[in-house]
Amino acid sequence: MQSLAYVVLIALLLAFGLPCSDHAHARTLQVGGKSKTSFKTITQAVRKARSGDVIAIGAGLYRGGFDIRKSLSLRFDSRAKIRLSAGQSIRLIGVKNIVLSNLNIGLVGKLNKKQKSLPPLLLITGSKNIKINDCRIFSGIAVAIYINKSSDVSIENCRISGHSSATGLVVSADRVFIAKTVITGVNMGLYVRSGKGIVIAENLFDANNTSIRIGSSKTDIVSNTISGPGKIGIWLLGGNSAVAGNSIRRYKYGIAALAPAQAIISGNRIGQNSSYGLYIGGPNFVISRNTVSYNHRQGIYWGKPVKAGPRLTTSEIRQNVITGNGVSGISIVDGDSVSVSQNLLENNHFGLSVTNSSVEIFNNTVVMSKGIGIYLYGQAKVQLRQNIIADNAKGISKTADVVLNSAKNIVYGNMIRQGFKLYDTNYVKQDWLPVSQGQELLVKIMPAYDLKAKDSQNINPGFVKLGHDYRLRSDSAVLGHFPRGSVPGAFPALSSKK
Repeated sequence: MQSLAYVVLIALLLAFGLPCSDHAHARTLQVGGKSKTSFKTITQAVRKARSGDVIAIGAGLYRGGFDIRKSLSLRFDSRAKIRLSAGQSIRLIGVKNIVLSNLNIGLVGKLNKKQKSLPPLLLITGSKNIKINDCRIFSGIAVAIYINKSSDVSIENCRISGHSSATGLVVSADRVFIAKTVITGVNMGLYVRSGKGIVIAENLFDANNTSIRIGSSKTDIVSNTISGPGKIGIWLLGGNSAVAGNSIRRYKYGIAALAPAQAIISGNRIGQNSSYGLYIGGPNFVISRNTVSYNHRQGIYWGKPVKAGPRLTTSEIRQNVITGNGVSGISIVDGDSVSVSQNLLENNHFGLSVTNSSVEIFNNTVVMSKGIGIYLYGQAKVQLRQNIIADNAKGISKTADVVLNSAKNIVYGNMIRQGFKLYDTNYVKQDWLPVSQGQELLVKIMPAYDLKAKDSQNINPGFVKLGHDYRLRSDSAVLGHFPRGSVPGAFPALSSKK
């Protein structure tokens, strides 16, 4: 029985790539300190170590790079620092089962006249099962960490910084996990060039020009805080990504996604960007459950990035809260088969604009637009059904070339008809607008002459609280006109009639 257990243990160790015979006789080698058995340099200890050994690096300043080509654990004292001159690196080459704890690296020096670029400070190539935790790297003008042709690499609780021309991490590898790490002050925070099984979770990207760039990889970008100022928060240029639960703000573009990228973008908070919240220039995107607010131009722009590009097809924009954006909450340009559903578009200049596109717009709530709730122009073909378009300056506007199929919308309380403000002979009243004295201003609002279908209706939606809660109250007049399960708008009513 014991022999069988031993065989099973050996099989498991071999399956996970652990050199069991070496680990069974692992030694601890000391670097630094006054002991006679201590090594003076890390390079000496690495050369003398056997696979499976632990190297404990004591407090002090260590200069120069070194290579690791055997399975080792390097544990650094919190007061140990490595300084690399321009051109030096720490390299993990063709090795597996490496642990680097509390690594502190800094680059000193500059490019000389013969050097066009500097090597990465930490290079991991052709390696497997690498764990790096609690590291601190100042990359200067180089790449801090480059993971190449490797797999099963984790980087946790690290801090990476550098100059504005540096790059934090470059990844061309499989199954890389980057978590709880701060990357700040560099040109490119993280560049995933290729690979699969890449997970980027719970990191802080701060004040990088571009924080995350994704190439031809399968990547999950989850629960990160991505804060500018900079140009692009997340830049999707290829591959297939899931972007979920991130906070992205104070960039020019919060998320920029171009063909041939594909992505599910869900549950993010995207705001205060100087141009676009999301700039989508490719097909096959699902954009759902995001909060997109107070971006200077469009909250979500979906369309061709350049005039010469092909028309875009097949994307869904659903269940987002899009508020306070300077131009349009959603803008769709030159696209086919785009579905826009169950979004709240509130307090944008234009709620939703469509240009030269084939779009289905249903069950949205479009309210309090400073300009037009839904603006359709160019060679657009639009299905518009079961939306609530209420309390905008103007409800619906379309140019002559638009083909509009409209049905069962609620269009109510919009303040402008045919481009003119009306001040009298209007019979619908709203009293929610505040004035500076803290009282309320009574505003007389026209009936909705911008209805586009016979079965569309001018009914007060009866929101729970305008500006706060856009569910329909249980006494909303709308509920008596629509059967259960087909009530217009983005949100379910508090109750509904059969």
